[in-house]
Amino acid sequence: MEPRKSRKKTKSKLIIRISLLITAVIFILSISIGGFFLYKAKETWNEVYEERISKEDPIAQLRKEKNGKKEAAKEKQREKQQETEDGEGSSSGETGEDAVPASTEVLERQAFTIALLGVDTRDNNSFKGRSDTIIVAVLNPSTKKVTLLSIPRDSYVYIPQVDKYDKIAHAHAYGRAPGAVETLERFLDIPIDYYISINFHAFRSIVDELGGITIDVEKDMIGLKKGTQKLSADQALNYVRFRYDSEGDFGRNRRQQQMVKAIIDQTIEVRNPMKISSMLNILGKNIRTDINLDNLLYLASEFNSVQGQNIDSILLTGKSFYYNNRSYVGIANEDLVRVRNKLKELLYVKTAN
Repeated sequence: MEPRKSRKKTKSKLIIRISLLITAVIFILSISIGGFFLYKAKETWNEVYEERISKEDPIAQLRKEKNGKKEAAKEKQREKQQETEDGEGSSSGETGEDAVPASTEVLERQAFTIALLGVDTRDNNSFKGRSDTIIVAVLNPSTKKVTLLSIPRDSYVYIPQVDKYDKIAHAHAYGRAPGAVETLERFLDIPIDYYISINFHAFRSIVDELGGITIDVEKDMIGLKKGTQKLSADQALNYVRFRYDSEGDFGRNRRQQQMVKAIIDQTIEVRNPMKISSMLNILGKNIRTDINLDNLLYLASEFNSVQGQNIDSILLTGKSFYYNNRSYVGIANEDLVRVRNKLKELLYVKTAN
């Protein structure tokens, strides 16, 4: 039988596993409800914002492009109106092949990435420690789609900060969020644009504020029966921490993503001002991010209607192995190539130049 102290420690570590993505949804809600909550979101964001670790800022670029398109449309409308007033027809110009320059295809960013890191720490003022939950989210403002990739915490990868191979969860312990981001970029061969780190203290209070989480339990397990039901914080935790079957961590990763979708669907229905304010207070103490407020407001405007049905999932597969008496997960090379290609397909689009 597992010792009580060990069970308690494991449970505390795993509370964070279903907290991810709550942050963006809560702030979207705060903006949609009114001015006070916009002020409250700004106040909270001042507590959680950390200086960016990357020079590139794709959300800012998307904001700029969006504003540019609006201005271009206005200018075109003004020109059309002027032509009508002047009685001019369409302007003449050269036709034929020589008038059309040869085009080349280039890759253009159409989406951006956020690393969602559940940090294993027992101190709610600290964000040191391992990231026991690692999800890479790809967000596409044009399609309003979100794609989540769960990465097993024991994945055996190269960690640049210490110049050695280790569990990917340890990258955060070695270099905090910047270290985890650098490791993810090398492992997945894509840019990681932003991060959100959250510690486990947020989970229980958030779920209590929501009044529990309704979810379709996929099979009988740990005191739960198969079927749709409302879970308390403890029951939800037990559901997403369960790994004692043939699927192990991979089944747990799938249930984490299922829980994320359920939390998003139920959070966007919250309209109680006091409840939203309370959630913001909880998150302000338990998250850190390098997404600035301007970019947050852009996210809120672009993804304010996101629901579970708009969220797709990608899962890595691999096998457990032992090395120097420690357990790791080895990701199959062909599966890693598949996932890398899928991520690049989501991030980039070929355009004529």
